[in-house]
Amino acid sequence: MAYDGSLEKVKDYTSEKNLEWPQAFIKNRTAPNSIINTLRIQYYPTFILIDQDHKIIKRTVDMEGIKEIEKFLLEQRGK
Repeated sequence: MAYDGSLEKVKDYTSEKNLEWPQAFIKNRTAPNSIINTLRIQYYPTFILIDQDHKIIKRTVDMEGIKEIEKFLLEQRGK
């Protein structure tokens, strides 16, 4: 989920970093801050992988964590 002012910047970032899983976009000027509080986001970018039961599986703020998320998703795809 991207909380940003520009959808184009988000698209560029996810493309550049090869983040090929589903993304959501929330325009930061119109969204309530409750999602930020609910997910306890303190740093930008924060990457959170959430399962279908809304349980947080992984949370990271760096590209090393993204590699862990990607590895997890690839493992799940292979099952």
